[in-house]
Amino acid sequence: MPSPGRIGLIGRIDSGGALTDGQTVKTRTLYRGLVSRFGAERIIAVDTRDYRHRAPQVTRELLRCLGTCDDVIVLLSAGGRRALFPILAVAARLGRKRVYHSLIGGRLADDIVRDRSGRLVRQLNSFAVNWVESHALADRLGELGVGNAVYLPNFKDLPELPAASPVPERRPVRLCTFSRVTARKGITNAIEAVTAINARAGANTAALDVYGPLDPAYADEFQRLLAVHPSARYMGQVAPDEGARILRDYYALLFPTQWPGEGVPGTIIDAMAAGLPVVASRWPYYGEILQDGVTGLSYDYDHPEQLRDTLRRFLDLPEAQVAAMRQGMRDRVAAYSSQEVVGEIIRTIEAGSCAPQAQPAPPASQPRVLLVVHGLNTGGAETMVATLAAELVAAAVPVRVVSLHGADTDVGARMREAGIDVVAINKAPGPDPRTILALRRQIQEFAPTVVHTHLPVLQYVMPAVRLSGTGARVIHTVHNLAAKETRRSVLRRLNRRAFTHGVMPVALTEQVQDSVCREYGLEPDAVPIVGNGVGIERFRCEPRTGGDGVVRLLCVARMVPAKNHALLLETMAEIRRSGMDASLTLVGDGPLRGRLETQARALGLADRVHFAGVHRDPGPFYRDADLFVLLSDYEGQPMSLIEAMAAGLPVVATPVGGVPDVVVDGLSGVLVPPNPQRAADAIRATWEDPARYTLLSNGAARSAGEHSARTMTEKYLELYR
Repeated sequence: MPSPGRIGLIGRIDSGGALTDGQTVKTRTLYRGLVSRFGAERIIAVDTRDYRHRAPQVTRELLRCLGTCDDVIVLLSAGGRRALFPILAVAARLGRKRVYHSLIGGRLADDIVRDRSGRLVRQLNSFAVNWVESHALADRLGELGVGNAVYLPNFKDLPELPAASPVPERRPVRLCTFSRVTARKGITNAIEAVTAINARAGANTAALDVYGPLDPAYADEFQRLLAVHPSARYMGQVAPDEGARILRDYYALLFPTQWPGEGVPGTIIDAMAAGLPVVASRWPYYGEILQDGVTGLSYDYDHPEQLRDTLRRFLDLPEAQVAAMRQGMRDRVAAYSSQEVVGEIIRTIEAGSCAPQAQPAPPASQPRVLLVVHGLNTGGAETMVATLAAELVAAAVPVRVVSLHGADTDVGARMREAGIDVVAINKAPGPDPRTILALRRQIQEFAPTVVHTHLPVLQYVMPAVRLSGTGARVIHTVHNLAAKETRRSVLRRLNRRAFTHGVMPVALTEQVQDSVCREYGLEPDAVPIVGNGVGIERFRCEPRTGGDGVVRLLCVARMVPAKNHALLLETMAEIRRSGMDASLTLVGDGPLRGRLETQARALGLADRVHFAGVHRDPGPFYRDADLFVLLSDYEGQPMSLIEAMAAGLPVVATPVGGVPDVVVDGLSGVLVPPNPQRAADAIRATWEDPARYTLLSNGAARSAGEHSARTMTEKYLELYR
């Protein structure tokens, strides 16, 4: 692969100083990785430390960087963004520089909301990519108009430590905080919580060591706290590469942050390397890196007073469970190593500097398939594309997946691990003619016989195919009811023209087919049906029985209005009011999560509903559940429904979209109206009748067999040929 020329790095390096904040540590770590790969002579660094007082020097370094480098990586604070983004945006647009922005912290979405001019969004979209440290923030930025926000984990250089360590001695329990020493990081709350626990026990059962740089504005209050709370002491600052070794000897890390810009802290990565459980507030991105009961315990971010009781519950846990949490932390650290993440940054830069190489045209008898999708975040359509691509690879069919937006997601990672060729175009929000040219390059390079599209992408694919001159056929899968696929009338008019000028629409179900025919004036024969498919064997479980003990309900779905989780929580409340013992696990994330957590607490369900977040492999959740519940307002053909049935889970669902094509009422599940009482009655009747439960479980497994990935792929191959 051709190597880029000089590479610029703009951020707070402070090579001669002792700064240990997250921004400086991350920038220094990336600098070392770039030097190791490309050599120091090819890295042009611009140190933004104290840039307000060093403006002439920083300006000279910046001009040299932009004048000699085609690839520039920037890591800036909010103040640095305000000062330098206008210059970087001009360099990207007019100077054709490839600017890679690696975000520090989690406040960018709030900054965009406050910027009513829209200037910040335009600047971000001028860059090659905006790397962010959480999936939730990437989704939020997409909703705000940033079309090239891509998930890339935070990272650190981590020491080689033994794979496991014993649980330290419990009396007194040694706890610590490891962050900036300031009230917004919850230090006052941590000290007072440990003191309260000792007071209740009547003995010094816990001690707290406080590490980190002391905020001068907090110094007086902190000294007063230490004077009146002898169970706490200040341990000073620690070198960035020593954090994990020091944390290893503690019983737990307290992370009671109230910092509004908290992202994915390096402190948590250190704790993972050390195998140290964490007792933390659930800041917005908590669920993406930590999990209650697996890595420690958490409490409501908006109720810091809950730390005391949460810490007490943690200290009461059996030693075996604490040991399991230590291992749970160690199991997560590999994803945040600098070797892995910096390697991905380097691969992105190298790929961006390469000119595409044309591929020879394929033999006419062998299809070559270019799958084009809007993005690769976790969702039904995206999962279907990943499944289809994997099956095509297994069948030795040349395939490439092109995402108009980013591809550094769990779905994208799974595809790459399966050997699938994945390309991200990083489209800007709104109309972006450059996307047509980027697609044309992909089509000319890959030379597909078929371009298979998903979600609203035809407005870019159609002109790209025409400009490519390849004559590739275009097939478009409609994943939802036609009126729901896109709510913009201009795109529906474009679809109508496409479907009457050579593009073949494919429907997931008969109901979707009917909607396409009505919306676009087509005959049913012009709209073939190919249902979604899943890898059945991946989810298959041992036969199930019901009727005994707590019923474990499961829903795997993105937390958006269409999925109607609010109705599901109301159903849980009805179940509990009836005296039936039940728990509910919600796998997934989305913009409604905070509202749903509030609803669960208001309904008195906080201890019965587990918000598990996004998981790359939902298989263990299906194996541990008893019933799958999906009470959507509308659907296409949900992949999670088929996965649950493959695991033998009876289903309770609303009869919307393609659900009745998968669930046969009374044979593989129960279809109910959108009514919490009716849904609760169906769940109770299924669980409390073992014979009925077994009938529905066996029926679910049989019905899922009709929706295998292989069957889906064979039907598409017929259309491709």
